[in-house]
Amino acid sequence: MKTILVILAMLLLPSTGWAASKAVGFVGQVQANQIDENAVQPDELSAISYHIDFCGQNVENGPVYFGPVVTDHFMENDAATVDASIGGTVCDGLDSATEATADAPVFTNVPFKITGMFCTTDGTLGSGETLTFATRSAAAATTPSVTCSLAAGESDCVSNTGSTTDIAAGATVAVLATQSSNNSDDNSWCRVWISLKE
Repeated sequence: MKTILVILAMLLLPSTGWAASKAVGFVGQVQANQIDENAVQPDELSAISYHIDFCGQNVENGPVYFGPVVTDHFMENDAATVDASIGGTVCDGLDSATEATADAPVFTNVPFKITGMFCTTDGTLGSGETLTFATRSAAAATTPSVTCSLAAGESDCVSNTGSTTDIAAGATVAVLATQSSNNSDDNSWCRVWISLKE
């Protein structure tokens, strides 16, 4: 009986081990058609992630453009970095009703894509009041337009939409803030996440 059991074990274990290893290998493999079209692609994993800040004072009823914070872009001066907070003097100098006055290039030789945006305001929106933010480049909406909006009682918003078209190297960028409100002295600040391209 012992001899028969040993022979059976020798016959069964190798095939069982082979089947298990094949099963593990199969489970661990992801086929190309199983990857969602909106998932991060391999070439995007190797890109460098960064962010650009935009800020300024809102207009009571209407649009205003916020330029990028480039005064202390690489945070070499802590004082300038703190001053670029919402409502700070750096931010107060970045808004304009004229896009060509507010927008500016951030990088001279590096194109990039937008991967998301977060915006906040220090104002209080009442019933029926709204505040919408949208990314811009070269005096036009990005493709697609990356936007987020605030309504009554809200103070921040986020967009996970990313641009599908590169922002060209040296192109100007801005954030358009459009407010419908009786607030006259409130401020806003946006952080736009980007992926640098070679």
